[in-house]
Amino acid sequence: MTMLPPPTPAPAPIPAAESPLSPPAPFSAPPIAPSTLAERLSWGAERLGGKRALAAAAEISEAQLYRYLEGAVAIPHDKLVALAEAMTVDAGWLLTGWGDSALKTNRPRPEFRGALLQSVQEGLEMLLVEYQRSFSTSMKSQMVRYLYEVLRHEEANTGELVVLDKFKMLQYLSFLGEMQTEAELDVLLQAFDIMEYQGFTPNLKANHQLLTTWCNLLVRGMRGYYNSYAGQVYFDRMGQTLPPDAVAELHGLVGQAIQLTGKKDLDWLDAGCGNGRHLAHMHKFMPNIRIHGLELSDLGVELCHKLEKSERLPIGCVQQGDLRLAPYKSGSFDVVFAHLSLMEIPFLAETNIGFYEIIEELKRVLRPNGLLITTLPYGQGFNKKLPRQQFREEMLVSLEKNGWQLKKLTPPTHSNNLIRSNINVPTGLTYQTEKYIQTILLKS
Repeated sequence: MTMLPPPTPAPAPIPAAESPLSPPAPFSAPPIAPSTLAERLSWGAERLGGKRALAAAAEISEAQLYRYLEGAVAIPHDKLVALAEAMTVDAGWLLTGWGDSALKTNRPRPEFRGALLQSVQEGLEMLLVEYQRSFSTSMKSQMVRYLYEVLRHEEANTGELVVLDKFKMLQYLSFLGEMQTEAELDVLLQAFDIMEYQGFTPNLKANHQLLTTWCNLLVRGMRGYYNSYAGQVYFDRMGQTLPPDAVAELHGLVGQAIQLTGKKDLDWLDAGCGNGRHLAHMHKFMPNIRIHGLELSDLGVELCHKLEKSERLPIGCVQQGDLRLAPYKSGSFDVVFAHLSLMEIPFLAETNIGFYEIIEELKRVLRPNGLLITTLPYGQGFNKKLPRQQFREEMLVSLEKNGWQLKKLTPPTHSNNLIRSNINVPTGLTYQTEKYIQTILLKS
């Protein structure tokens, strides 16, 4: 089965004036960087003396070139490299429009790596056929472009080559497959460019609307991810009972919450409660805690409702919703518990979007002197291939400026509480060992 449309008929013959023997013009970057791959190819053809000249120099047929120009088929990595060499431009620039041959940026982009592009293209095509997902050629090209960019950036940052397997590609497809138009994929690409290559803080306010749209797309993408087979594996791996070390940690947090609030009976919101395993434990062993859960994904809510039907959770204690628009009255809770649920939306300094939207909403539903307990991966960045905000010291400074008082900060440690290791998972599924940091913040 193929996802590609039938080849476009070959166009009318090129006028003889477009001779493949015309010498290429001396290289100079275009005065205005072409925004699409087709425009960059057209610019290269014009420099070489026409489309026939570009096809001949790249050793491809004119019909192939026209199909690439019309977006009828994706360009294989070897043909992309051949076209870039014929145009005397960087292959990465030809693919993305970024780099030294395009607009100058604040940080250099890594050199083009054809093997990575080929791996992304082949992996995506294989999954689209296997899972019978159908996207237009231009949508697939945008997906390939996005994944290549973020993975190549990761390679440059870590110094290690990315090795893609089927399950990783399925995870990425589950996220990107929630984008409905080329324009939405382009927002992901533009946001990536702003965040990584055009400086950080100076450009955020100027791109407020685009970054707002980006955050909305990240939330939608991750909801689709957790509703997919990849999400099912995630919840299966987690299990529905807490391991002993997670139990000890949760009891310790409840004890600290009682001490800091001065209350024995607490209204507790698990913000991003997943499959409800923390709530189920509290319901069984902590009758003094009135529990509530909020979960974004359909699958997570379904799993929680199964716990309700089996009387492991109170009926109606879990609702579905976005943490930025919590369906609760102001001042409803003494504690908001956000265990790895604030990491899928970015911290954008000096803005009121992204991470700030969630924090302000959680502040709203907390009572005076209420507590926000968070766990986040420790680091300094925001992972783009699957949204993952790491804890940054700058975040604490910002929170303290906005009405939060730090009561406890747990040093970065490796956590074994996040998943269970005693069940079978698909071949190729791996979890990186990360350090996590926990904070307890008081609403002042």
